[in-house]
Amino acid sequence: MKQKTAFTMIALLTALTVLIALPAKAQQAGESPLANQTWVRLGGPIGGLGYDIRMQPDNPDIMYVTDAWAGVHKSTDGGNTWFPLNDGIEARTGPSGDAIPVFCLTIDPNNYDTVWIGLQNLGAVYRSEDGGQTWEKRTKGIVERDGLTFRGISVEPGNSDVVYAAGEVSSWAGGRPERMGREFDRTEGVVYKTVDGGNSWKAIWRGQSLARYIWINPNDHNILYVSTGIFDRESANSDPVTNTAGGEGVLKSTDGGETWSNINNGLGNLYVGSLFMHPQDPDILLAATGNNAYRAGGGVYLTTDGGANWKHVTGNHVTSVEFSLSNPDIAYAAGDGQFYRSEDGGKTWIELVNKRGWGWGPEGIRPGFPIDFQVDPRNPYRIFVNNYGGGNFLSEDGGETWVSASVGYTGADLRDVFVFPTNPAFVLVNGRSGPFLSRDGGVNWEGINPLDLRPIAEGARVVVDPSNPEHILLSSSHQGWTFESTDGGLNWYLATNYENELNNLPVLYTGDKFQGVQALAFAPSDPNLVYAGFGLWRIGKSANPNQL
Repeated sequence: MKQKTAFTMIALLTALTVLIALPAKAQQAGESPLANQTWVRLGGPIGGLGYDIRMQPDNPDIMYVTDAWAGVHKSTDGGNTWFPLNDGIEARTGPSGDAIPVFCLTIDPNNYDTVWIGLQNLGAVYRSEDGGQTWEKRTKGIVERDGLTFRGISVEPGNSDVVYAAGEVSSWAGGRPERMGREFDRTEGVVYKTVDGGNSWKAIWRGQSLARYIWINPNDHNILYVSTGIFDRESANSDPVTNTAGGEGVLKSTDGGETWSNINNGLGNLYVGSLFMHPQDPDILLAATGNNAYRAGGGVYLTTDGGANWKHVTGNHVTSVEFSLSNPDIAYAAGDGQFYRSEDGGKTWIELVNKRGWGWGPEGIRPGFPIDFQVDPRNPYRIFVNNYGGGNFLSEDGGETWVSASVGYTGADLRDVFVFPTNPAFVLVNGRSGPFLSRDGGVNWEGINPLDLRPIAEGARVVVDPSNPEHILLSSSHQGWTFESTDGGLNWYLATNYENELNNLPVLYTGDKFQGVQALAFAPSDPNLVYAGFGLWRIGKSANPNQL
């Protein structure tokens, strides 16, 4: 305990001294020592900010995933390995610095070689006619503007010329929410339609919350359903003061999108992040509801009458749902730290929790938010899940156990790398998907997230004691947590919780939100001395601002 206290106070005082007292110095210009080196892509430890995952109906071994950083990846061996397919897609910078931010993907049900994708930020839609090998932009009639993001695309069965694209437009009309957990973008929603295969588009709906999934009734193509919302966005008219979500719920059209109505009886104005239609009865739909800011009343909802009435059936904050196509009595739902299975068509559910202390997913990996499922049409108990921040997971037993299935799927936002000087084959990384260890120079990776303590959702730094390679420190970006291991990452304990400790001192954070430990280092002369930095703070919380 004494060593831990010294660690904490040194970190705090150092952060104040370094960030306030040191003068800024211009960096000396010069050629980088890496200028003439050749780089080889290793594939990263795990997929990154995943969104959609799709299987080709006639051959489910052919699969696609989309990623908010790394674009499109494809597998032709059932998800064992993945390779990128981004030829022709413009790289662009989104609000979070995304490089190729592809959010949604759909396979044309009439021609499996035709694939559509939608991008973040400037509102682009692309079409491929060769299974993703090349892409062509199709945006005539779409107002490409900053903040326009496409979240879902659907093609009409039997007519590939009719395509719907749903998305969001950033809106700060209501101001930025300042309450913790409500600092996400405010958005309005839009749905576009083309009747000529993407040569031209027309907006057919605009509203106060982003549009995500689009379902077309296979028996009557004029009947459409659209879900509105996702876990990390708020509607333009949400109000954190009155706790009003302002969501649109589920939309329905009976005339091909000419007019729309909200079908929210029993559902309210919840955010609906996922919507799935029963493969044999289009009047039965499952909805995943709730988001980070407005969780009250969220969970899985079921309708059996085309949306006229909805019933809450399980959960409290669910981000994805899906029926099995081969056996629709089997259905799945998941959210942050929770996974459910139904065996009676969504009427009742069981929660599947691993015996490892927290949530679900592979050992040592935090799942993140499960954005999209794909149940293998050949086997209702074989499931792929694409996670926002966790990569691709596979279960072969209906969600009881999981393995990572992200080999070659590069997308992880890595923030720190450490190569052991005595054994360069050992590599530690920390990033948005958490910490990972490779024992073979980056060929294979294993998750080492301290799930039994406090799972790291946003990793920041990783440092190793220069006098003892078994002594490792990890830090979290979202919280002020630092974790320590003395056995090479096999076991962890919480070394510090800076955010709580700083709140008890007479200092004020100068930023919008506490960003955790962004700098971490062992003192070369004394491994018991550790320095940490976590933003700029000022003294002035007490009557005497000169006294800490």
